[in-house]
Amino acid sequence: MPTPTIKTSQLETSQLETSQSESNLSESTRRLQLLKHYQKLTEIDQKIVQLLAVLYEPVNRALFTASFLELAENFNAKDQAAIGKSLKSKLDQLIQLGLFKSLNASTICCDPLILDIAVRNALSKGDFEKFVTQIGKNFPISTYKNGSRYFTSDAQLLREIRIGIYLHDLNFIEKQYNSFLRYGDTVKYELSLEFILKKLISNPFELSWIQSLPLSLFEIAVNSIYIDTMLHLNPVPEVFKLLSERCSVGGEFATDFLIIRLSEQLMLQGRLTEAEHYAQKLAEGNSRTLLMGGISFFRGDYDQAIATYTVALKVLRKDVGKRNIFFSGIAGIYFVLALIKVGTGDRLSEAENYSLMMTGSNNHWLQGSFISLLTVIKFQRGDLSQKENIIRIKVPSYTEHHAIGSLITALCLYWLNPEVAKKILPKILEPLYQQAMAAEMYWIARESFELLGKVKITKQGKGFGDDTLKMPINIAKGMSVIPTIVEFVHPKENWEISLNALANLNQTTTTAATKAENSLRMAWFLTLGNGQYSIQPKEQKLSAKGVWSNGRNIALKRLSETPGELNYLTTQDYQVCAQIEVSSLGYGYSSNKQYSFDDKAMRSLVGHPMIFWEDSPTVAIEVVKGEPELLVKQKNSNYLTIEFFPEPQENRELMIVKETPTRLKVFEIKEEHRRIINIIGSKNKLEVPVSAKERVLAAISAVSGILTIHSDIGGGAVNAEEVAADSTPHVHLLPAAGGLKVAVLSRPFTSIGSYYRPGTGGATVLTEIEGKRLQTTRNLKEEKKFANAAIAACPTFNLHESTDGEWQIED
Repeated sequence: MPTPTIKTSQLETSQLETSQSESNLSESTRRLQLLKHYQKLTEIDQKIVQLLAVLYEPVNRALFTASFLELAENFNAKDQAAIGKSLKSKLDQLIQLGLFKSLNASTICCDPLILDIAVRNALSKGDFEKFVTQIGKNFPISTYKNGSRYFTSDAQLLREIRIGIYLHDLNFIEKQYNSFLRYGDTVKYELSLEFILKKLISNPFELSWIQSLPLSLFEIAVNSIYIDTMLHLNPVPEVFKLLSERCSVGGEFATDFLIIRLSEQLMLQGRLTEAEHYAQKLAEGNSRTLLMGGISFFRGDYDQAIATYTVALKVLRKDVGKRNIFFSGIAGIYFVLALIKVGTGDRLSEAENYSLMMTGSNNHWLQGSFISLLTVIKFQRGDLSQKENIIRIKVPSYTEHHAIGSLITALCLYWLNPEVAKKILPKILEPLYQQAMAAEMYWIARESFELLGKVKITKQGKGFGDDTLKMPINIAKGMSVIPTIVEFVHPKENWEISLNALANLNQTTTTAATKAENSLRMAWFLTLGNGQYSIQPKEQKLSAKGVWSNGRNIALKRLSETPGELNYLTTQDYQVCAQIEVSSLGYGYSSNKQYSFDDKAMRSLVGHPMIFWEDSPTVAIEVVKGEPELLVKQKNSNYLTIEFFPEPQENRELMIVKETPTRLKVFEIKEEHRRIINIIGSKNKLEVPVSAKERVLAAISAVSGILTIHSDIGGGAVNAEEVAADSTPHVHLLPAAGGLKVAVLSRPFTSIGSYYRPGTGGATVLTEIEGKRLQTTRNLKEEKKFANAAIAACPTFNLHESTDGEWQIED
């Protein structure tokens, strides 16, 4: 059965998580304490805990009390009467012991750390199904006339799925999912059967319970544990020992699926001979081919790995019926790494096409890894700007993202910019190495160890492996047959990269994809008004005369769900597509999905070369990142005013300003900016007496590292470099009805930084450009003089100045 995936609210998902809000003790210590309390309870009190554990969802105390008393009819009258009198105090006692949680005066639930212990105890006592029957009677799931269930809360769904798991009834579980997907409310967070099973397995781990699972649930459990071990380095070695035993013996539990998972685990442990042994147990087919490709990769036979993966990809594309598809698992990473290692022009071109495809796979678990690999590929092909671009990609810790993503991004940073890597990577790699060793993920541990040796230098000038952590000899010996990928790309001088790229130009194979890139492109068309904007993506085609078409609209649904089908998209196009939000209107079969861009889309368009006005489709627009500004003005002889630019808008984190007819500035309003805005006040104008000028200058200096300062009264920061202002006018032309529109602007920092209307604004400008704090003093009179001279140099045109400082040139 394909594993269903739904989404659930954060409130309900939190019930599956282990809570430590009541104590600073570790999870295992708290669970042990709760278990001791539970074991000391009387049999009747344990049954109270068991009923609430099976019920799972938060419940009204009075309803729970009544339900348990009904269940107690199986006891003798004397006991039942005693139970009825003492039940309130028993519940209070269980809350005091921490076994129950009191969510409010009338609602209780079972503590997650003891929950599954109590449920399994009920199973062993033979009471579980009695509890399920009682819960169905007193806490039923709503149903329609056609018999379909309607869940009034996400917790109800989770309760029923848990019951299905403990009853080993996969058909029942599937029905609950189907009912929820058809009739349930829209919710926010993804939840899968693997996720629930993993929580059950580790709450706490009991091998006997795992062994009791039927094959269908055992496969899902193993898959969940394998993924969690590989990505988050949380090992459950007992399960893989059980898996090895079952796959060795054969029989019902030696399915192809389980053999594949075992082989993949063995590869990541560096046990290639065993991995190949199990791979050979599979029948001829694509699953076996993929495993053999991975084994060739780990053994360092990269040409063989590429050949094997190429065959598997052709089969996959034929089976699926799509040309633009790639491996969704870790095999895709191995394949691209092998192509990078070979490094010829055609191999790098192939690697780039695959990586582009995967960077557009929204929310794919390896999307970030392929984005990082793409910077390496482009750099090797001669794009030297990637050396700086890689710095903008955050290297996540394995706890923030996952171990594979952390390792790949760290490698890419080292390959492109080793000096920056030495500053950032040690604190990322050391815990990754330690935890990978603990999880027996020796390949990840070894690569982390080798990379640490390159980037961590001790005070004695020694490398990481010289006098700090040592990889155990037995593991190091076993991993020695596996070449390290740290050496795949050797950091080179820029001139070496450029020469290599030139030498490889004629080796690049022209594929259908590159042909498509030459004749098709994605362009983005903007409409801007009153601070609001809209984005329309269009596919443009190059005519035989070398002219791009006006373009045809591309549906946001297509860009959100299947961007990989458009093989001419660039990395930045994929990043823009990743900002498409999907919302549902209505429920069930009548629901419709609505696709729209969020504010991050405009941020992703910064620097994109193919942006045009919707109403002037031949006019290219430059979209740049802006830095919020603080304007200090001399209002009159008595007052100074302090204003924030751009004009703040409530609840807007991104603001767009049209700086010139063909240049937009994207301002990101951060928390520190909001604090400044709140201090200035709701009218965005703080008036200060001139007598407080020195205090204003001190305030300017304090916030100069947060935003750009324009000041009529001078001032600045002690660490800012003073540079001479440039008064040269910059003329911007834009087609307009009946002629051209002209904007004449000044740019004090010459070829970088912001544009300003000549002669206006503060004379002192303090800002940060390319990581350096710069300060200049504008000559406002000279700017105005030069601007007027530029306009006067066009005597044959009829010029009319508009209110926004632009000029209209009419025929």
